[in-house]
Amino acid sequence: MSFINFIVTDKYISAVSDGQLTNSITNEIVAEDYKKIRKYDNCIIGVTGDTYVTQAIFDGFTNYENITLNNAYKSFVNMAEEYKNYKDPLDKLISATIMIAGFQNNEGKIFSIQIENSSIIYSSSTSNTYGTSYPPDFIKHTKDIVYDRLKFNSKERIYLKVAKQAQIDSLLEVSQSSKTVNDTIFHEVLFHP
Repeated sequence: MSFINFIVTDKYISAVSDGQLTNSITNEIVAEDYKKIRKYDNCIIGVTGDTYVTQAIFDGFTNYENITLNNAYKSFVNMAEEYKNYKDPLDKLISATIMIAGFQNNEGKIFSIQIENSSIIYSSSTSNTYGTSYPPDFIKHTKDIVYDRLKFNSKERIYLKVAKQAQIDSLLEVSQSSKTVNDTIFHEVLFHP
């Protein structure tokens, strides 16, 4: 697993990830500049977890430039069902997190799909929220460091510059203590249409 963070407001969605893919079996770094967040016309997608599944999910989600948020979510639900029982070469069940964010009914929305031990956990939130996936070796992951940096308050407007800086600073903090996160920064923004 790696670090991905989405901040969702009614004006914009800001997403940040690092670029390291690590083989969960050998702990070998497979890539140092792999983009785990991707922007499409109507949504931003983030995927982290088992290297094979992360790559397979992105490879399976191509040519969707005009896809709606709901259709993207349905596609990823189907992919999660397909991969939930996948095992690595050591016969260990994979884990992955998929985040999909976009605008619906004039507000930002985020869906999260977590695959763990052959189970899938679905969640969703609307504007003035955030979603974070931390690597399991990040010791401080019991508290949300992005939230702490923002002092998140749903009644206050968060300016994009502040949100992006909080996301980057958090990613850099995680990269200092995690073996599966590097300090390569990918950032995507989707503005309300």
